[in-house]
Amino acid sequence: MHQTEQLDILVIYDASIALSPTVPDSTSLTPFLMDSSRANYNISYAYFLDYCHELALKAGFAASSDIIGPGSCSSYWTHDSSGWSKIMRPAHAHQIFDKLSPSDPERTSERNLLLSDPSIIPYHDPALFLLFLDKLHTFQEFPEHSVPTASIYSSRPRDIKISLDRLSRLINNHQFPADFGTSLVLKDRFGAGGEHVYKIKPGDVNAINIIMRDNPTIRFIIQPFLLFDKGFTYRGKKASTDIRLIIESNQLFHKYIRIAKGDEFRCNTHQGGQIIYLEEDEIPRDVISISKVLIKKINKPHSLYALDFIISNQGHPYFIEGNSKPGLDWNPNSKVRTANGHRLIRQIIKELARRLNS
Repeated sequence: MHQTEQLDILVIYDASIALSPTVPDSTSLTPFLMDSSRANYNISYAYFLDYCHELALKAGFAASSDIIGPGSCSSYWTHDSSGWSKIMRPAHAHQIFDKLSPSDPERTSERNLLLSDPSIIPYHDPALFLLFLDKLHTFQEFPEHSVPTASIYSSRPRDIKISLDRLSRLINNHQFPADFGTSLVLKDRFGAGGEHVYKIKPGDVNAINIIMRDNPTIRFIIQPFLLFDKGFTYRGKKASTDIRLIIESNQLFHKYIRIAKGDEFRCNTHQGGQIIYLEEDEIPRDVISISKVLIKKINKPHSLYALDFIISNQGHPYFIEGNSKPGLDWNPNSKVRTANGHRLIRQIIKELARRLNS
């Protein structure tokens, strides 16, 4: 039986995206497939592990399928100047940087096992994770800054109509009802990456019913479609754009916009959105002001998270959602994005080092 390797930091990534080192070499020699849309993640996490090594921290990378107990994995990846290596023995760490989104029972079970001992410390604050995971909860915590949101409890037409009536009341009582179009947006209440987000014609109970029946394991929320294709201007160009602020240790760390592709209304990079980094004076003042209110209310001084905003065509800012685990990947052909990615990773690892020494 192999002796367990004691690591300072263990990165755990969702097994639906990352590969276990137990995969055959013929399948992959890297934790992310090189012919996939996430090939660049190999560069990000190679830099993560390399910077850990630079600070004399022992670190490894594992897929969630490798989890065998609290803070433990059965095998893991390492990286150095010679490239990626597969380590076929168990490892354990008290400090966990997890990129595990429990979108299904298997992932939820893995994460629960990983963090099942109080001595295991996740980098991402658990309370913040739960707040941002649930879009309905996020709306309930910050209703004055958010798009009206109602839950749909079942696919039965009667329940859908009740939810639509509830949403209609929220819109009618809103300070700026003209910000919203007649269309609706049906979203996965616990989703990410722009997946399971649907634009629905007004009052189309049948369409909602079909989508919900086709996705029986997903819990949905309904929102009005916020008109925002002309709300934010970048260098004279108007397009559907959201504004992402990266917060680290209660400070505004990065600022960038994501411009939706073509006629797409989802700005997520996984849906083809283009990232452009901005200076703080290029961000609308109202967005900065609201972000400071949210940061103060959230009050997580040693956490990393993202706040996403959009500007309505009437010029009103809205907090769309938070993300307790913003991505660390970047376009390697962009010097600016690479430099910003490196800077963020270094800040994360310095915070992990601080925790280890405290």
